[in-house]
Amino acid sequence: MMFLHFVVGKDSYVLDVAQIVEVVPYVTLKNIPRAPGYVAGLLNYRGKSVPVIDLTALMTGRVSRSWLSSRIILVNFHGENEGPPIFALLAERVSTTIKFPESDFYPAGVDAGDTEFLGDVAIYQGNIIQRINIGKLLPVQVYRALFPSGDEIGSVASDSEGYVSDGGDRSPA
Repeated sequence: MMFLHFVVGKDSYVLDVAQIVEVVPYVTLKNIPRAPGYVAGLLNYRGKSVPVIDLTALMTGRVSRSWLSSRIILVNFHGENEGPPIFALLAERVSTTIKFPESDFYPAGVDAGDTEFLGDVAIYQGNIIQRINIGKLLPVQVYRALFPSGDEIGSVASDSEGYVSDGGDRSPA
């Protein structure tokens, strides 16, 4: 499997490229008043308004800096590029794509509470990297605030933990 590698703070993370529609440079976003601190704003993506989630703010409480390597990653909630992208992620130090067999990933072994979006880990060049689970990134109440009509994915369903259900298997492979 191919993954996009990026860094938050001192830690490395990856996103499955099957869920990535496009990676674009960091641009000025339209502010959303009273949105949670990790909602960076709205991106005009080919004439559509797309909410942007700041991964650094979500994970550390500090907003992303505007590095030359900062990128906006448009992701498809459904996976495998089915339908339009429904939101984007702002990440610092987006560096490269890397290839891993699924068998290299294993459970992190730590339950970090409200960080359901942090998935399995693997070792890459002697360092631990962690997978981001797009389907667990947005709690249902935040999803409904960003997409009040529900048009982006049809009916909004939630799983037992209160996260938007993308219909995918959340169990480790």
